[in-house]
Amino acid sequence: MPVISVDSSLERGPADVLRYILGAYVHKVSAAVGTSETIPKLQNILAGPTPEEFEGFVSAHPRTGIVIPPALGSYYRIPFRRIEILNERNLSSAADILSVKKARIKVSVGGINSMHIFWSLATLSEYFKTGTLDGPIISGLSEEHATVISTNPGSALRMLCQTATETLRSLGLEWLRPSFQVVNEDLPSLSDSSFSPIFDQYTIKTLSPVSETDIRNNKDEVSTMKFLIDERYNYLSREYEQGPRSPANKEFDLVPEELLPSSCALSYLSNFYSLKENYREGVFKSRFGFLKRNLTINGKIYEFTREPANVAINLSRNYFKGYARYIKSKLDEETLQELKDEKYLKRNKYIIVDPTVVKNSPNKSQFPLYNQITLTDEGYFNDQSITRDLVNEPDEHASSLYQRSMLSLSSIFRTMNGEETLESMNENIFTITGAENALKKSAFSVQDSYGQEDSYIGNINIKSMSFATFLNSLFPSTVIEGFGDPEIRIRDKDETQRSTTRTYFSNLLRETTNPFNIITDEERGSFATSVDVSEFIASLTELISKKARENDYSVLDLLKNKKDYYETFAYKIVKTNLNNNRTQEFFVINTSDDIIEFIDSQIKYEQEYRYDVYSFTLAIGHTYRYFNPVDLDLSATIDAAYDFYTDIEISQKIRILELPIVFENSAVLDLPPIQPNVEFHPVKDSTSEVRIRLSTMSGQELARPLSIEATDVAVFNFNKRYQKRNDGLIRFGQDELPMAFEIFRITSPPTSLRDFASSKRTVLCADDKKQANGVLFGDTIQSNLDYYYVFRTLDHHGNISNPTNVFKFTLAQIEGALQPLLETIPIADLKQKTDLTKGFRKFLQVRPSFRQTQMAPLQFKNKTSNQISSVFFGIGRDLGFERAVFAAGSITDIHNPALVVPENNSILNNRFLFKVESKTSGKILYFEVNYTDDQTGLISEPVEEITVADVEAVVARRRGPRSELQVVGSPEAAGATASAPPTRLPGNVTREPIEIPPLDEPASRGTGRPTS
Repeated sequence: MPVISVDSSLERGPADVLRYILGAYVHKVSAAVGTSETIPKLQNILAGPTPEEFEGFVSAHPRTGIVIPPALGSYYRIPFRRIEILNERNLSSAADILSVKKARIKVSVGGINSMHIFWSLATLSEYFKTGTLDGPIISGLSEEHATVISTNPGSALRMLCQTATETLRSLGLEWLRPSFQVVNEDLPSLSDSSFSPIFDQYTIKTLSPVSETDIRNNKDEVSTMKFLIDERYNYLSREYEQGPRSPANKEFDLVPEELLPSSCALSYLSNFYSLKENYREGVFKSRFGFLKRNLTINGKIYEFTREPANVAINLSRNYFKGYARYIKSKLDEETLQELKDEKYLKRNKYIIVDPTVVKNSPNKSQFPLYNQITLTDEGYFNDQSITRDLVNEPDEHASSLYQRSMLSLSSIFRTMNGEETLESMNENIFTITGAENALKKSAFSVQDSYGQEDSYIGNINIKSMSFATFLNSLFPSTVIEGFGDPEIRIRDKDETQRSTTRTYFSNLLRETTNPFNIITDEERGSFATSVDVSEFIASLTELISKKARENDYSVLDLLKNKKDYYETFAYKIVKTNLNNNRTQEFFVINTSDDIIEFIDSQIKYEQEYRYDVYSFTLAIGHTYRYFNPVDLDLSATIDAAYDFYTDIEISQKIRILELPIVFENSAVLDLPPIQPNVEFHPVKDSTSEVRIRLSTMSGQELARPLSIEATDVAVFNFNKRYQKRNDGLIRFGQDELPMAFEIFRITSPPTSLRDFASSKRTVLCADDKKQANGVLFGDTIQSNLDYYYVFRTLDHHGNISNPTNVFKFTLAQIEGALQPLLETIPIADLKQKTDLTKGFRKFLQVRPSFRQTQMAPLQFKNKTSNQISSVFFGIGRDLGFERAVFAAGSITDIHNPALVVPENNSILNNRFLFKVESKTSGKILYFEVNYTDDQTGLISEPVEEITVADVEAVVARRRGPRSELQVVGSPEAAGATASAPPTRLPGNVTREPIEIPPLDEPASRGTGRPTS
C-alpha cells in the first residue's frame, strides 16, 4: 500500500540551517567532485535506517545522544560526529494542554583537521560535494596549518574556532557558539540575546489510497485503501449529448459542467422533501426552491419539464430532452456567456458531499452518464478522535458544528483562482476570526512511495492554518482566545462581528451545493452563547490533552523527525476539465464508514477529467526556536574546542494541513457494442436473394478486440485507454440500441479477417426510419456460389463490436431444386497465409510436421497386432483414402488404381525442391528432397504375460526407501514487489524538486516526508 511522508519547516522564510548540517533534513548530495552521480535516496540520517555497509549509530542514551560513525557521516556529508541533548526539561505544568520543553544541544566536530570544514563557506560547500577532507581547498588549508597545529595546538584551535564561529554567523547561526574562548570584536558576546526565527515542524506518515490505474498496472491485490472512478454510461440521450448545441457535447462546450444537472443536488432535494413536515412552510419553500435551482438553467425549470413542483425530484429521460431543447431554443449566445460568469457558477462549483444523504437517496439510474467516485479510508475515526464532533452528528449542537465546519472548509481551503489570492482569502478569514495571516502556503518535503521504491521525493507547497483559528471560524457568536493554554478564554462577539459571521455563512449556504438546512443562527439555536461553546471546548481540550501527552516528543525526537499524531477528518476532490482547465471541488467528510461514495453527474461525454484528492489532516506538531546559550562556561580546555552549543525551546502546536495524496484521470464512454445475432432466411423460389436478420444481444463480455479494417486499431486502442486496461482485453456491452450493422462479404475462402476489409456495407438498424433493436435486409446472390460473411455492430458514438464468426452461405441449385447450405467457421480456424521464406545462418534442418508423422486413422480397425504388417503415416490425406484402405482390408492394396485418391496433402512419395540463396553473394543452391516411409522395423512381437506375483513385486518396491522430491520456489515469487509508479500526487500542486542545496541556498531544503 502506498505511503506518503511529509516533513515541514512551514515558514517560507529561512530554513533551519543547523538541522540541515546535522543531517536532520532530507537532502541529496553529489557522490564525488566533478561527477553528476548522487546519493539516490533522500532521508533523514538521524532517523535511519543506515546503509548495511555502515555500523550504524551508537546511542549514549535513547533520548540524549547520537554518535555518527565517520564512514556514515562522510556518506551523508555530516561534519559533526556527536550530537547530545543536555538538561532537557518540561516548562509546562500539569494543567497545560500542550507541552513546552527546553534543552541544550551540543554538537562536536571529529578532530582538529575536521575544523577546516568550517573555515569558510567555500570549504563547507566543498565538503558537501565530496564528503571528505581531501578536496583541494580543505587539504590545502590542512597542509598550510600543519606546522602551527603540531607546535602550538592551542593557538591553532583558537584560530579555527574563531573562523568556524564567523562562518556559522554568516549562515545566520550566531546563536550556535563554541565553548572554547575566542577573541573577535565583531562577534556578539554570549550575553547578547540572539535567537533564531520560529520554525514550525509537522511530520506525518500516512497510508494513502491507491488509484485504479496503479492497481491495474501493478496488479495490486493487497491494498485496501483505493481511489476508484467507475465511469458509467446509462443510456443515450441524443439531444443532451450529441449535436452542435447539446449541453453535454464537449466539442462545442456550450455550457460549463457546473450548469449540468447535479446528482448531489437531486439527492439533497429528495432528502429535504422527505423532511417537509419538520419545517415551517416559509423555511421549507425557501430551502426547497434553493435546492431546486441546482437542477435548472437560469433558474427556470418549468419551461422544459411538465413535472409538478413537488415531484421534480425524479428526473426522467424527457427531463434531459427538455433541458437540452430549452438551451438550444431559449438561451442566446449573450445569455450563455453571462451564465459562465463566476457568480452564476459558484453555487455548483463548490459541492459539499454528505455520504449518508447520497447513500439514502440514490439516483444514478436517472442520469445518462456519470462517474461513481469511491474513496476507501484507513478508518481512523473513533470516539476519542479530536475531530469527532467535526464529522459526526450525535446531537443538535454537534450537527450545527459539523455543517459549519464543512462550509468553512469549502471557503478557506478552496482552490485559489481568478482574482483570489492568499492575501484576499486571509482578509476574509480575519473578518470572521480576527486572526491575521491565518492561512499559510508553505514548502513541505514529500516522499511518496509505493512498494519498495520511492516514486517521488521533492518539495510541494501545502496550505495550512492553526486549529484554533479554524474553530473560531465556526462559531457565530463567540471567540476562543488562548487556545492551548490552561485557561482558555471565551468571549462573546459584538454585534458587528455577529452580523459579519451570519453574512459569511449565509453566503456560503448560497454559494455551495450542500445538504444543510440551517438558515440563521436564531432559527437553529446552536452555539448561540459562550456557555454552549464552553461545554464543547471543555470536551475538546480533554481529547487534545490526552493525545498531546501520548505524543509528547523529546528534542531528539524532533531532530529525528519522529512522526506526529494526525487525524484525517475530511477530503477535497478537485475535478479539472483537461480541455479548458475549469474546475469543480467536492468536499467530503470522513465518516466512521471506511468507504465514501458519491456520484458526479456534471460531466460531458468523452471529455477527459482529472480528479485530484487532498486530505484535511489535523496534526499535533511543534514550533521551536534556538537561543544563544548565555550561561555557557567559557573556561573549557582545549579538549572541548570541538564542541558547539545552542539552547532550544519547543512547543506543541495543532494545525490543519491540506495534503495532496492521489489523483486519477477519467472519461466516460459507452461500451463498444456486442456482436450481433445473425439469422439467414432463404426466399422461397428465389435464386438471387437471401434475407438476413441482424439483432442486438444483451449482456457484457471481456474479449480481445479483433480488427478488420486498418482504422479499427485506433478505435480499439481508444477504448483500451479509457477502460484503463493493459491486458489487451476490452469490455464489450450493450448500453444503447445500435445505430447500424456492418456487413462484410467476399466470395473466396478467407485466410484472415483482413481479407474482408474492402467489402464493407452498412445497413441502418431502423424500422420505418425509427430506431429498432434489429433489422431484416435482403442480399443479392448467385446460386452455386460460396459467400463468406462477417457482421458487426456500430453504435451512435462510432464504437464497433468484435466481428461475428464467418458464415459460409451457398444457395445450391441441383437439377432445379434449391437447397440453402450454411456453415459457421470460427475465426480461430481461418487459415493464415504461410510465408514460405525462412532465414538462417549456418544450419538448416528440414523435418515433417507433427500431422505428417502421425499414424493415419482407421487402418487398425478390427485388427489385432499380429494382423498388422505395415503402417501408413500422415493424416493429411482425404478421408476417402482412409475409407479405401479400410475397405481393401490391407494397406498393401493402396496401389490398386480403383482405390487411389489424391495424395497432395501427404509428403510421402512426393518430391520437394528447396532454394537456398546467400544474402550477401546472391549464390543459389537447390536441394531436392523425397520422403518415404520405412516399414522394415515393424516386427510382430509376442505379448508377454503378467502375474499376481509381478504386481506384488512392484508394490513392494514402491514401499521401499525413496529419495525425497524437493520443490524450489520461483526466485521471482520470493522477492516480488510492485514496481513504483510515476508521481502519484496531485499534479496541480506547486512542485519543486529537491536538489543539493549550495551553502548560500539553505532555504531550498526540505525537512521531512509524508506517506500515502
